[in-house]
Amino acid sequence: MNIQVVVKSHSPNPRIESLGDNHFLIYVSADPENNEANIEVISMLSKYYGVPWKNINIKSGMKSKNKLIEVLQVTS
Repeated sequence: MNIQVVVKSHSPNPRIESLGDNHFLIYVSADPENNEANIEVISMLSKYYGVPWKNINIKSGMKSKNKLIEVLQVTS
């Protein structure tokens, strides 16, 4: 599944807000330097979807606040 994400860094209250079907606004406390914000986004989405962090890939937007992210669902 692919989702579209807008990331807001330096937030005092990290959270995920759904903007509709597969569109999210994610507030992270991390700085965008040294990939820290991307790591926090992946960690938050991992918990949100209940999948291992290795199942979440940033397909585009590594250096942008607008990202296309692939979430691979775990099959039992």
